[in-house]
Amino acid sequence: MTNNIYTNGLLTEGTFDRISGGVFTVTNAYVDRVENKGITKTYGFNDMVLDNWGSVKEWIVRDEVLSEGTSAIGFVNFGNIEKLDIQAPIKTKGTGARGINNYDGTIEQLDINVIETKGDGAIGIQISQPVGNVMVHTDIITHGGTGESLVKGEIKQLSAIGISILDGAEVKSLEVKGNVYTYGKDIEPVQNEGHVHNGIRVLGEALNKA
Repeated sequence: MTNNIYTNGLLTEGTFDRISGGVFTVTNAYVDRVENKGITKTYGFNDMVLDNWGSVKEWIVRDEVLSEGTSAIGFVNFGNIEKLDIQAPIKTKGTGARGINNYDGTIEQLDINVIETKGDGAIGIQISQPVGNVMVHTDIITHGGTGESLVKGEIKQLSAIGISILDGAEVKSLEVKGNVYTYGKDIEPVQNEGHVHNGIRVLGEALNKA
């Protein structure tokens, strides 16, 4: 269980082989429950806010997930999570600063309150491996165009898409109860190159507002 956490890893801009962050579960860790009761905020380059490399039964986020650095992602998953319940907003500010990224492993049940990103290349949700049920209870909003971001140890060009499902990803269900808005010129709200059973359901609007 954590209260407020504020951190800056002080990594040099352009570093591609190191990351820092607020709360990590490391490789080979087995955790019954992680609970973030306070704000978790990072300020530096490659500063992940919440990052899982292990195996977690339940992860509950009760307060804001915030970042203000380049390539600083709100929640990153490389491991396995049975239930991830993010009850507070994820807000990122910086080039390539994505909201949530499932790089590897899986999340069986993912509940999200709201995601808002500000920066070129700052995707709202990016899924590149199979996951279970994803529910966004309000909105996903991105403000940005195309820019550089750290992707698995490489700097790549990304666009600030609201929901990005990559080739090879499979999602049992994905529903957004609110809207998916992008404010960058010609940036798609939704990109689906994988497979979502029964399709992506957005109950509000999915629009580019630029």
